[in-house]
Amino acid sequence: AEVALSLVLLPGAGLLIRSFMRLQDVNPGFRAEGLLTARVQLPGARYEEDQKIAGFFADAVARVAALPGVRSAAGITFLPLAGPGIGTSFYVTDRPKPAAGELPGAEVRPITPNFFATMGIPQLAGRDLAPSDTIDSPLVAVINETLARRHLAGENPIGKRLHVSIGPDEGMLVEVVGVVGDIQFTSLDSEMRPTIYLPHSQLSVGLMTLLVRSEGDPLAQVAGVTRAVRQLD
Repeated sequence: AEVALSLVLLPGAGLLIRSFMRLQDVNPGFRAEGLLTARVQLPGARYEEDQKIAGFFADAVARVAALPGVRSAAGITFLPLAGPGIGTSFYVTDRPKPAAGELPGAEVRPITPNFFATMGIPQLAGRDLAPSDTIDSPLVAVINETLARRHLAGENPIGKRLHVSIGPDEGMLVEVVGVVGDIQFTSLDSEMRPTIYLPHSQLSVGLMTLLVRSEGDPLAQVAGVTRAVRQLD
């Protein structure tokens, strides 16, 4: 009975090992080596206004980026490969709006400037989000390569306008200012999904993960990052 059971388990173990080796060869689209992540959640009772939320994280990222040994720092609402994020629908505004139930879907991630450089994600066209992209300036977005290929094939995506079903009122009308490489958000073996990156200052969320790329051991930055956040609150 033991031999028979072993013969049943061996093929399963072999398949598991082969699947693990295959996943090790998958390029997630970003560089995790030398990167420290730190999740920060603001208390809603004291951070109700969008400008106050955005200001806190902008200041936190600036303080962390100034720490000795830090090469770059940024923030994102939901970290890749770390659980669920925001999924919603969108459409390109210079085309007929699809019927209800036929709108394409996309991952939506509010980020701070310098997120792509900190994560090692290549900028393929246009520009990064900037500190000048505030709540009082025109709404903008950076899209990934998959969205550009599937929904804007043969066209220059820079300057295109998307209606994203998120935020207040009827959604957000954003202008595409950049295109970046694809990254895996849900799992290493999942299909690549269209992704829309929005300035955190224009879609403020009180839960962010700080990303810190350092010159040496990233864990050596834990005390400095903690201190920088607590100096603000």
